[in-house]
Amino acid sequence: MLEYQTLYEQLGREPSGIFLYNNGHGDLKNAIRTYFGGIVALRKEMGLTTHKKPAHYWTLEKTLQEFNMFLSNNRIVLKTKSVYGTLETQKLHGLRTAIGQWGGLRKLNKEHNLGLTLQGGKWTREKVLKELGRLHNKGVSTTQSNLKKIKRDDLLGAINKYGTLNSLKEELGIPFSRQNYWTDDKIIDELKPIIEELGVMPSGLILNAMGKSGLRRAIAKRGGHIRFSKLLNTNISKYYTSQDGHLLQSSYECIFDNILYKHGIPHEVHAFISENHNYLCDFIVGGTYIEIAGFSKKDHPEYHTNLKYKVELYKKLNKSYLIVPKSVFTKSISTVEESVLSLLEGILPVKPTLDSYLTVDIKPLVYWADIENIKKELLPLVEKYGRMPLDTELRKEKKARLIGGIYKYHGNFYELGKVLNIPVLNKPKGYHTYEKAIEIYTELSERNGKHLTPKELIQLKLSAMVKIIQRNGGIKVLRRNCNLTFCIT
Repeated sequence: MLEYQTLYEQLGREPSGIFLYNNGHGDLKNAIRTYFGGIVALRKEMGLTTHKKPAHYWTLEKTLQEFNMFLSNNRIVLKTKSVYGTLETQKLHGLRTAIGQWGGLRKLNKEHNLGLTLQGGKWTREKVLKELGRLHNKGVSTTQSNLKKIKRDDLLGAINKYGTLNSLKEELGIPFSRQNYWTDDKIIDELKPIIEELGVMPSGLILNAMGKSGLRRAIAKRGGHIRFSKLLNTNISKYYTSQDGHLLQSSYECIFDNILYKHGIPHEVHAFISENHNYLCDFIVGGTYIEIAGFSKKDHPEYHTNLKYKVELYKKLNKSYLIVPKSVFTKSISTVEESVLSLLEGILPVKPTLDSYLTVDIKPLVYWADIENIKKELLPLVEKYGRMPLDTELRKEKKARLIGGIYKYHGNFYELGKVLNIPVLNKPKGYHTYEKAIEIYTELSERNGKHLTPKELIQLKLSAMVKIIQRNGGIKVLRRNCNLTFCIT
């Protein structure tokens, strides 16, 4: 904060992320992202005002007001320079865009008597398209910055009148990049299915591996992983730490590493496939390069495109490789272990040992964040008990870690039961309020065609609700509050 404040005072304005990066302050930019989530959050905490106009600021009235002020301050300058050129020089981009949105200089000048003397012929939409096409065909870059560089402010001004540069280029079939494509909503929409699959916010490395480097850059520019993990109410995990201290990029990699460690199998992680290439393998076991294909081809084709390049490289370099598909990791944890050991049988440098069999848990710390993992362990017990098992029953079944996983990542047994449509005996603390008791009693009484007695409620395992009723005047008071038509006895 102190360093940013110093730069702010030196510049007289808030330094942007691009300014920090281009002027040797990349470390400060990274620190801001780490501790605050982004520059906007930092400015807010420091109480710095922003020069950006609020949304919907540029009404016609505001545009004319600010433009008249601009004309008044630049009468002499405008005798030798164009209006748009002067707006650009003074970095009044918002005003320039607003003029275009309200019809352009000619329209505003004519309808509001601004007193401007404008040179050149009138731009029509057809002329704008024709000139853009002509420049493109000549090999001239038709980006906004380049059009400014070659002094085509007249064309840029006309473009603002008829839409945006990108919309007109799209109409002409000219390639362009979407500068404002990544909104918060767009980023969240892209992240949701990935988080649903992984159980946590994906790291930048994982997004790159999936071929989503654009999404990674957009997250970094709009507040960072911390901000979006809060917006999506999910845990952020850049790495998964295995039992032997390796940092892995996915829960599947972590499970695989823990199995190797558990059985005393020597291995390397994230080694370069070749000195002449930038590709990294996931593991090396006994001279064989191993890839953990943790993403489905249908959902993440980019990831499998990258994997295809790796396989081609293995073949070209005549290296032994093994692909471990996602399906191996979607079974119960004990079956996963057996499947992995079976796949490794032909390449193991040593016979697996069982010395640490009872002391090493192969599940990563965030294993239980994925509800599919919860279901694999829980549903067989639900079938056995006919409902959500109690804490004591799960401990009896030696599922203490499952209990912790449910409370840490899924609220409690009641909330999880609602998500999975599983009946739950015990309601969470605070569930039974008097208003809730009225609602439940009304529904049950209407269903049975009579007022239920406290004894009948207890038989329905609603003893906690009966206590609430007793503390609030008893059953007769409750019945009057329910407004039922049955006779109160």
